[in-house]
Order: sequence, then C-alpha cells, then structure tokens
Amino acid sequence: MSASGAAVSADIVPDIGTPLAVGKVVSRVIRRLDDGFAVRFNELQNLDRLEQVILHNWNAEGVGAAPILLPWRGEDLLGT
Repeated sequence: MSASGAAVSADIVPDIGTPLAVGKVVSRVIRRLDDGFAVRFNELQNLDRLEQVILHNWNAEGVGAAPILLPWRGEDLLGT
C-alpha cells in the first residue's frame, strides 16, 4: 500500500480500468496479479489516515469479512 495505490488479494479480478473502492478510497484497477489486482487511487492519500479510510468494520454492516490487502513491498505499482 502506498499513497497512490494498493495491491488487493481477491478471488475475482476485475478488468483493468474498472473503477472501484478499496474501503472508502475510490480507485481504478491498473494491473492483474497472481492472487488479485493492483489499484491506483484517484487521489493521493494521506499515509497517516490511509489505514482508517481503507479498513472498515464490515461485520457491523452485515456484509462479512473485509477485503485483504497485500503488503506493499515498495514496488511501483505502475511498473515505471
């Protein structure tokens, strides 16, 4: 995870370019990964608050488990 994007572990992988939200952060799928996909946030995020806006009490809303984020390893998600 970085200020500009995150890797998401998922069984279903949306098409590249698909808009979606990671927690409450609006983003777009930019890459498929072996066990999920990478997204670029529409706006740079404040790293001090990023965990708060991504993590959410999904069980309180009765929707089950939260999505699992892969640890960001410092790679540029854009491949540049």
